[in-house]
Amino acid sequence: MKQILFYILSFIVILAIMTFLVAKFQYGGLEPQALADSTEVVDSVEVTVDSTAIKMQLAEETIQKQLRLIDSLKALARKYENEKETLSRKLEQTQASIAQQTNLEFEKRTKEMARIYENMTPQEAAAIISNLNDDVAISVISKMKKRKAAKILEALDPVQAVRLSELMAQANP
Repeated sequence: MKQILFYILSFIVILAIMTFLVAKFQYGGLEPQALADSTEVVDSVEVTVDSTAIKMQLAEETIQKQLRLIDSLKALARKYENEKETLSRKLEQTQASIAQQTNLEFEKRTKEMARIYENMTPQEAAAIISNLNDDVAISVISKMKKRKAAKILEALDPVQAVRLSELMAQANP
């Protein structure tokens, strides 16, 4: 498209010069030196047109190279975005797996603790459970046999027994 416009513009310039020369020649105002000067002007315009055409062609080639580079960079960006999404999904899966494994280990340990505390007297177990984190205490008590858990809750400080009972009720509606 640019080349067509360039050639049309060149044609118009040459046509204008030729029209000027014909008009001068028809009215007798054209002298041999003026004709030679006009020929030099036409030659100069042709050289300028050729030079401009070469520059435009080089510019077009540069633009095409840059467009290819942009396309390749876009493809590379899409590739990295896909890799990022894949790694993000793998990370989420790994985190979920770790959380599940941690939860299973916590459940296993609290079940073992429940068995140990069931073999203690209610007062001894209550003394230890009263110093545990509420989440751990709830988990341990909820894994005990109901009668043993009731005796341990009875041996706890009444305020702590109420708090743990409320938390257990909220955890298991």
